[in-house]
Amino acid sequence: SGAELRQVGAALVAARRARRTLTHLRKEAPDLSALAESLPELAGLQNEIESGITLQGEVADTASPEMHRLREGVRQSHDRLVTALGRIIRSSRGQEVLQEPVFTIRSERMVLPVKAEMKGRMPGLVHDVSDTGATVFVEPYEMVELGNSWRELLLEEQREVLRVLRRLSRAVGEHGAEISQGVEALAELDLILARARLGRALGAAPPLAWEGEQPYLRLMEARHPLLPGPVVPLTLEIHPQQPVLLITGPNAGGKTVALKTLGLLTLMYQAGLLPPAAEGSAFSVFDGVYADIGDQQSIEQARSTFSSHIQNIAAIIRAATARSLVLLDELGTNTDPEEGSALARAVLGHLCHKGATTIATGHFRSVAGFVEEQPGMSNASVELDPETLMPTYRLSMGLPGRSYALVIASRLGLPQSIINHAQELLPPGERRTDDLLLELQQDRAAAVRLRAQAEEAQQQAQALRQ
Repeated sequence: SGAELRQVGAALVAARRARRTLTHLRKEAPDLSALAESLPELAGLQNEIESGITLQGEVADTASPEMHRLREGVRQSHDRLVTALGRIIRSSRGQEVLQEPVFTIRSERMVLPVKAEMKGRMPGLVHDVSDTGATVFVEPYEMVELGNSWRELLLEEQREVLRVLRRLSRAVGEHGAEISQGVEALAELDLILARARLGRALGAAPPLAWEGEQPYLRLMEARHPLLPGPVVPLTLEIHPQQPVLLITGPNAGGKTVALKTLGLLTLMYQAGLLPPAAEGSAFSVFDGVYADIGDQQSIEQARSTFSSHIQNIAAIIRAATARSLVLLDELGTNTDPEEGSALARAVLGHLCHKGATTIATGHFRSVAGFVEEQPGMSNASVELDPETLMPTYRLSMGLPGRSYALVIASRLGLPQSIINHAQELLPPGERRTDDLLLELQQDRAAAVRLRAQAEEAQQQAQALRQ
């Protein structure tokens, strides 16, 4: 159809523009330039379509000399017929016998609406009758020859329209392979452009492609692309020598967000998207990204929260390799704490032995202590402000975190007498560990402040020297 031919013409215009633009950028963008060279250069066909088909998808008068002649003949014949009908309408006879001083079209013929009782006064061919029977639509005998001439030219015009459409369709078909290849290349360019625009919108920087034998991940000020507004960025590093990372810390502190951010940005990188992270970030290509995040309990399938997690973890362990990324949220929870802790340690040990890059979250101190002792594992924690005990959503590498369960329970309204009793029930060793972790976090916060002050002082001194 004309509309489809016009779409082909629009694709050829886009292909020519893209080819012309990108082939001039061989030095700056050699890959894009090479892709653009596969775009068809069919200026002749494009011009033929544009001159033969209007923007509305109709065959143009200029499509062929015969089309121009027929269209001109149709217009002149139509004008003669309308003029003749107008004379009848304005005549005294017309004013007497017509229901309305107009002409209309019935059965592709021009007719006049005649009062039924007056049709004898307007001899001609009856083409239709109104629903009420009060009006008959008559083609006056004196108009039949003019009507025939108009209809014949219209039919000739329709045949010429088909001839033009066939001719242009045949021309498109002769270049079908080139056009199809060009559309594929345009689609690829469109996807590349979309990826670039998304990267710009996310403020992303091109990451380093790590090509070492063992996977390596480094996120610098990474942000989850779905989190609106100002977001505390995530910075972490997972070395090939320590492929297992355990993140501990309080509820609502950002552990799961860190896990999801890492997984999503890895998949974005593997899909050719720019991850929203600062310069200096590095990614490996994994053969699979496996995640057990969230609660998949099912009453219908008789699965508890714990059993659904175990089923997922079992499937992950079977599939994961030394080139896989494994993300495990709240490992070992929703069961007896001692057995859950032992299970978490065993799972992490197995994945570490496999060499799978593994990031897990949890609360068990025994698991954090186990990780601290293992050569292929490391701890990290999400922080609370040591003064206000509000979450900062920052990740601290190298330190296990405190759960702050009693502090959070107190903030959420649990009676203080219950909180005090719970503190008394804590083993002395755990209370000492909590105090030590708090001191370490306070020392680290103080060190960060001092470093920021030192950097500011250095900048001021440099400004004064200048």
